[in-house]
Amino acid sequence: MVNVKAQIQSEHYATAITAENNTLIADEYESNGGGAKGFTPSELLAASLASCTAITCRMYADRKVW
Repeated sequence: MVNVKAQIQSEHYATAITAENNTLIADEYESNGGGAKGFTPSELLAASLASCTAITCRMYADRKVW
């Protein structure tokens, strides 16, 4: 199991997300009161689904030696 941690400081909406040795920033667009310093939560969700699909296709192709 991976331990994921989200930490928000005083900067409005900017959130540091860490898992193992990786860190990324989630934020909101400036029009929503954020600083646009990273992916929005909706973009992170879409990115996780897209990357899961791409990785699954790659794994299947590798196993079939395509």
